[in-house]
Amino acid sequence: DLKPADFVPRLRKLIAHSQAEVRENATAIVAKLGSDAAELTSELIVALEDEEPIVRENAAIALGQPGLKSADVIAALQTASQDEDEVVAAMAKTSIARLSE
Repeated sequence: DLKPADFVPRLRKLIAHSQAEVRENATAIVAKLGSDAAELTSELIVALEDEEPIVRENAAIALGQPGLKSADVIAALQTASQDEDEVVAAMAKTSIARLSE
């Protein structure tokens, strides 16, 4: 049986894909992985600076999952909480609050 962690190598590539729609879908999937997303933390932090707001939003949501809390994640989310896109900023703030619980 496949487990969420079995998809991590493929998702790692898709998060950095050249097509925005692929990055959007990949980050949306990662946002549903829970602690299995921990292996993708570095990629998600990079995705917080993506040119597409929906990718940044999904990355912010994904980084708020249990098991991903670290100083680097908090710092990246704090930066994202100042994003020019209101939804991205709100999701970053929500994730910071979730990680602070």
